[in-house]
Amino acid sequence: MVSLVPMKIASVFLRLFYVAWVTVMLIWISLDGLNWFDAEKKDDKSVISFNLHPLMMSLGVLVLMSEAVISYRVYEAVHGFSHMSAKRIHSGLQLSAMIFMAVGLTIVFKNHKEKAIPHLYTAHSWIGVGVTSLMALQALGGVLAFFVNTNSNLKTLMLPVHRYTGIATYMLAVAAILMGLQEKSTFLKGSPQCASNAYCSQIIFANVLSVLAVLIAALTTSMLAADVKPLERTNSQETPLLASESTAHHQTI
Repeated sequence: MVSLVPMKIASVFLRLFYVAWVTVMLIWISLDGLNWFDAEKKDDKSVISFNLHPLMMSLGVLVLMSEAVISYRVYEAVHGFSHMSAKRIHSGLQLSAMIFMAVGLTIVFKNHKEKAIPHLYTAHSWIGVGVTSLMALQALGGVLAFFVNTNSNLKTLMLPVHRYTGIATYMLAVAAILMGLQEKSTFLKGSPQCASNAYCSQIIFANVLSVLAVLIAALTTSMLAADVKPLERTNSQETPLLASESTAHHQTI
């Protein structure tokens, strides 16, 4: 068996990157011209803060979804959780990610509507909505195939489909985050704070966020590709969530 030490070290660094992302994000939106989470103004009306959108979407993708992607590698293989426990953690994290992303989308649609800004006019928005839709389909397929279904042959058939479409959805979600940051940087270049300064702090912090997003995605996918095996466990540890499951196969999803 490959040593689990590198995986443990990688998981620590990944969590540190989560903290760094959230910290830099909060500093970024506190800068002059970005207005924290204060309500915006439009024709003397208060409009929900746009800044809630990138916060919710990035927490959903870069923290919760990343953690869900590596849940079997970390919780089952490294920490010795049962396969069913790791499955529940994976499902709970993915559900939480979907909720955060749905709230983030609701916020940006509401913000644009109240400010009379057109909806879905950028590639970033198209991919963002598409990724959220793919996540919903992934979640539905996962529940039906791996929780409700008791046919082990169907589970074996669906496993690679769920795994590879899940990885693709994750990478598309990270791409949407990067596109959103680049789009925001483009808008900032025309703001009073950055119009005459290509190295203004607002754009530099957006660049730092982009680098952190790439590091999180790179480390997450590297951990996913690592050649590690689950720790030994007894059949009694495999407790089904909705129905009895065969313990003949201990494949991860």
